[in-house]
Amino acid sequence: MKETEIKETHCFGENLKQFLLHIESLSTSLPLVIKTIDESNLNAIKTHSTFLKNECELKDGEKNVYTLKPEQISKNEKLKKIANQTKIARVIVQRNFIVSLVSQYDAFIGSLIRTMYYFKPELLNSSEKQLTFSNLVSFNSIENAREYIIEKEIESVLRENHTEHFKWIENKLNIKLRKDLNIWPIFIELTERRNLYVHNNGKVNNQYLKICSDNSYEFKNKPNIGDELHVDSVYFESAFKCLYELAVKLTQVIWRNLQPVELLKCDDSLLDITYELILDKKYDLAKILLDFMDKYVKKFSSDDVKYRLIFNRAQTYKWLGDEKKCLEIVKSSDWSASNDLFKLASQVLTDDFEKASETMKRIGSNQDILPKLCYLEWPIFNKFRKNEIFLKTYKEIYKEEPELREENINAT
Repeated sequence: MKETEIKETHCFGENLKQFLLHIESLSTSLPLVIKTIDESNLNAIKTHSTFLKNECELKDGEKNVYTLKPEQISKNEKLKKIANQTKIARVIVQRNFIVSLVSQYDAFIGSLIRTMYYFKPELLNSSEKQLTFSNLVSFNSIENAREYIIEKEIESVLRENHTEHFKWIENKLNIKLRKDLNIWPIFIELTERRNLYVHNNGKVNNQYLKICSDNSYEFKNKPNIGDELHVDSVYFESAFKCLYELAVKLTQVIWRNLQPVELLKCDDSLLDITYELILDKKYDLAKILLDFMDKYVKKFSSDDVKYRLIFNRAQTYKWLGDEKKCLEIVKSSDWSASNDLFKLASQVLTDDFEKASETMKRIGSNQDILPKLCYLEWPIFNKFRKNEIFLKTYKEIYKEEPELREENINAT
């Protein structure tokens, strides 16, 4: 294994990045897959309907009831089967996407534990895994033996249920991970539902209902034993957001706890993730993560990062329509002594466009302070970009009209 590969394997930020990329790929792919299946189902239904109308006779006095000749029965059954197959495929594919979400999460937990051991090898001291003499002599080095024990430990943890995963990490690091974790009931229901899809064809059993009840999960319509659980777009989106939130929070807490020397990387990861969420207009998820940051993260690598996170948090509330909370966040700090970049941010978020124009002019065309492209793409300027004051000031500074893309003109 190359050195660069080792570093990537044992990197909290990279592991989280890969996990989010994987579940985002599932989130964007599911609608496309379902659309294809629905089109196939519609075509199958039309083909069957055309066959009945063109080749079969309507039964006297009946609507949409056809009389089949013996030679037509086989073809009719085949066409019905094709239509039914696509209908069933829709159900199975949606289930499997949920199973895949949880499988990606489980793999992420494995990588998280592996990285914990890498940065804090003394955690292995409490491991109960033992090596036989034949195991020991087969290893070329102590490092190989250590890797073997780590993998066995991870296998042992992942064989337990998802509640036990949390308990194991909490005990190892002596930290509380489930405090104020409002999505815990949603997470437990999701993982138990995954078990039903894998082991019970999606049909509700006593264990599912008991575990959901024990973890205070609130059903909109509580199912009965034997009911089949289905997945729609709303449920999948909820599951996706749940695992996204959980992974980011877990990584941030453990990373900051075990590797305080990597505070800058940790901060940058949080900043990048929340900015991308805002850019993708996933404001509710960005708000949850930034509220978590505001409440629990007390130390940052620099004021620059801290202020950027504050402004990201403020704008999530603004784009969600909560102007009051946005103002509260911005005005909770005094920006008068800050640099022009942060003054400008505070001004555009409070809709003080006259002062924002003055600050833009002071910054001028200085690319080191604020590159021209930022005015056109940063979400924080969404509302400001629509104002005549911005258009006039931009033209005065850069001697050209701003080239605004449609998505930036129509941004919330």
